[in-house]
Amino acid sequence: MNIYRLDYIKFEDEVNNKIYFLGYFSTYDSVLIGIEAYSKMPGFSNNPNNFEINEYFLDDFEEREVVYDVTVYFHNIDYSIEYFHCLGLFGNHHRANNKLNTYEKLNKDRIIDNSLIYESFVNKHIINKYHLSEGFDSDH
Repeated sequence: MNIYRLDYIKFEDEVNNKIYFLGYFSTYDSVLIGIEAYSKMPGFSNNPNNFEINEYFLDDFEEREVVYDVTVYFHNIDYSIEYFHCLGLFGNHHRANNKLNTYEKLNKDRIIDNSLIYESFVNKHIINKYHLSEGFDSDH
């Protein structure tokens, strides 16, 4: 089954931008309906072409209409350095945890053991659920 992730990119300057996760959707048409709805909200309406769609194929659902993404996050103490990395999207919690465990095993003595603070997440998402119910302040 194809799953579509919808994000919005707010470009702030040459090196900084903010990515808003807006949801996972079961069909491309559902994504287009989501873009139409978000485009009417504050912030999104200022730059309606900044939506990004990514497609994933999943065949391992344990719960219908639920997906899990695995994300690692590195930052320094004052958050002046931040790095997010999505390790993948999964149809069941067990496979998502396995992916995270493998990543941590492979990188234990390398990237994880440095001066940055390491955090990891296995996030559960309901498919076709809007992640933001309001827009955002486009001035900040």
